[in-house]
Amino acid sequence: MSRLLRIICCAMIACFAASSVNAKYCVKLPTCEELGYVFKYIEGRRVIRCPFDTDKVLLLDYCQQYGLTSCDPSKGECEYCKETRYDNTTVTSEYARYTRCKQNHTYNNGECVPSGS
Repeated sequence: MSRLLRIICCAMIACFAASSVNAKYCVKLPTCEELGYVFKYIEGRRVIRCPFDTDKVLLLDYCQQYGLTSCDPSKGECEYCKETRYDNTTVTSEYARYTRCKQNHTYNNGECVPSGS
């Protein structure tokens, strides 16, 4: 996220610093969608709002919190998170979560780990 903010800040500084003669060399700022703010704002969710359109957000949801990009079926049942985008389409995210651990496994910080570990 800090890299993204640096790019935006550099682009804005470059535009402000340019004289009217050099203004044609300003960099076009990316859109909210190009920056990944593709989900609609819903009260109570952990989000980062787009600075240009606060109705569009990045989600900081349960799946992203633990950073699971896959689940091991030998440890438990899992599902990939589904989210509603700002245009009301539903997408399956790249993040997964365990919904239930198998026998001899215990849920711990987003993972199903062998019991007793």
